[in-house]
Amino acid sequence: MKKIIYNLCFFLFLCINACKTPTFVEKDSVTFETGFPIQKYSYGVYCSPENQKEYIYFCSNTSDMRICFFTPEGKQDNCMPDIIFKKNALKGYLNINSTAFYNKDTVVIIDKYSPDNKMAYGNKEGEVVYQEIFESTFDSLPEKIWFLNVINNHFPSKYIYFRTKWNCQYPRDKKYAQKDYYNSKFDFWEYLKQYMIQEYAMPQICKYDAANHSYILSEPNMIQKYLLPQDSAFQITDENSQILNAAFTGESYDNKVFAWMDACNKVLVLNPDNLQVETSFEVLSDYGTIGGDPFLLKDKNQKQGEIFEKSGAIDKVLYDKNKNRYYVITRHKLPFEDFAFLSDAAFSIHIYDKNFKKLGEQYFEEGKYDFRFIILTSKGLYIAKNENSKDYDPEKVQFFRFEVK
Repeated sequence: MKKIIYNLCFFLFLCINACKTPTFVEKDSVTFETGFPIQKYSYGVYCSPENQKEYIYFCSNTSDMRICFFTPEGKQDNCMPDIIFKKNALKGYLNINSTAFYNKDTVVIIDKYSPDNKMAYGNKEGEVVYQEIFESTFDSLPEKIWFLNVINNHFPSKYIYFRTKWNCQYPRDKKYAQKDYYNSKFDFWEYLKQYMIQEYAMPQICKYDAANHSYILSEPNMIQKYLLPQDSAFQITDENSQILNAAFTGESYDNKVFAWMDACNKVLVLNPDNLQVETSFEVLSDYGTIGGDPFLLKDKNQKQGEIFEKSGAIDKVLYDKNKNRYYVITRHKLPFEDFAFLSDAAFSIHIYDKNFKKLGEQYFEEGKYDFRFIILTSKGLYIAKNENSKDYDPEKVQFFRFEVK
């Protein structure tokens, strides 16, 4: 009888824990004395092979760049001193928007919007040891890349993933050449149609092999194939064709690459080796709409603004390798007049298992936390303090640490 009762209790315990929704519980706060404000695409986690310690790093993203390393407790130690780039080492890098630390001899620095799309490799001495000029790398393509936006690359990985913006501001057809843009011959709808056809046809993601200086591109027409309704007129033929805002972003890990559009609630899951789309999943919230529906080409300007103002958006995807889970962070809607205070927005963390089955969603009220800066470590999840807090100090960045229960 005792054995039966014991087995029954054990079975109930397993059922309760199996049905339990994962949650994030705030434990304490940690302050990192960086000496500079944190940057959107220039922080991460690094595990040192020398001492097996885990470090959180922040990069200043200026021409006299500094990279600071901290333990998860917010301390600095002698094993990982700051990396300070030498004067003029990054001369000509006008708009550094992303820095990733791979190891002490591989610091990857991306210059956004530069005419030639530059990427530098630095070392622990603060020297640039190699530079990639992507204007020449992609010179054989029929359409030129205008600029490369780095996908949030989570190292270690020998590959760098970018989302591409193609240099197709003006149609190639001579009938709609640039000189006609400002005169009465210009047909705006025909121009916009040709622009969107080119924009959608081009591959949206580039995988760059830093060791061999080679690259592969994702398949073309990803938007029509995977994000627009299959029963719609997904071919762009006139101003009544359905479109989505063609602005991809994403996250890359050794096991997956994630990509999504700014005004859509669907996440594409790509194979990191060949960039083929393996699956996709929708991000639905109990606290509001995420993204919007496709809209007509003729309503592009109006609908993009409406979706941006009236809906939330996917911000990042995190992978918890210890629990084999994925966390999707979504910002909830924020009135247009409040966008100057974007960090105030309420947000949610959606939890998915390895097969992208949703396990739960946790809502975070506006005001205290900043959804834009979230770090996942072995010690828990770190969420930055809201920059609009009265005692906020940009040179002493405070994070709240959460444990995943």
